[in-house]
Amino acid sequence: MRSNIRGVEIKAHPIPVQFVFGKATFTENAKGNVDTLVKHLRHEEPDQVILVGHNDHIGSKKNNCKLSIRRAQALKKHLVKAGIRANITTIGKGEYEPVRLYDPSRYTRKQINQINRRMEFAVDSDVSHNGECPQSRYGG
Repeated sequence: MRSNIRGVEIKAHPIPVQFVFGKATFTENAKGNVDTLVKHLRHEEPDQVILVGHNDHIGSKKNNCKLSIRRAQALKKHLVKAGIRANITTIGKGEYEPVRLYDPSRYTRKQINQINRRMEFAVDSDVSHNGECPQSRYGG
């Protein structure tokens, strides 16, 4: 995963890690993408990894925040179990930062919701805490 494209530094990388609706459990499709992330982090050996959980707009804002935090923590748990030694911080942003699609008319509402239920990660850099859910940051 390149962190510099044509002179523009990439600070956060979206990860196509899908979760079972309403849960912090990876779908079968997500497991391969999580394994790819593990391989990348083993290769890069970063000191710091920040995992940012996002959610769709379905449900209350409070529950979406809690779920986005639980999902980020589930990914952290998997990374630690896989032997990633970086300091991993988790942040939940709930529904506050939906993906800005170039042409939303190309997607169904269900597809857009799935896209918004996502994880992002940053390595050895800072992430915006705007829209962060209250008490969502956990180091380790």
